[in-house]
Amino acid sequence: MPANLANKRITKIIKFWLPVLLIMGFIFYASSLPAEDIPPLFPSQDFAFHLIIYLALSYFFIRALKNTYTNIAPAKAVLFTVIFASLYGLTDEFHQLFVVGRNASIFDLFIDSIGSFIGALLYR
Repeated sequence: MPANLANKRITKIIKFWLPVLLIMGFIFYASSLPAEDIPPLFPSQDFAFHLIIYLALSYFFIRALKNTYTNIAPAKAVLFTVIFASLYGLTDEFHQLFVVGRNASIFDLFIDSIGSFIGALLYR
């Protein structure tokens, strides 16, 4: 593989997958904060945060997926995206079991999955 082609491929991978990794890192960081360190900004902020951040995660994930694997069928891309983001939400809820003042919530996981589905559909 010529060096120029390899550089283009690496650049493409960074361009599309780095935002996914950054969002995942932000989710992990936010989930690591003890409950008392999270200021109340507005009612239902937990609901809004889960919906928006998982919408963003799945939007950038499907964007990366479609630009890396250009032949993937749209329905399959949406399915992979929702499964990926929902599984990440599950690991996030498990992670919160070990953080002071936090707990795992099936409702949060449900909202994560809804946000994931909306984000995937928005990209399409």
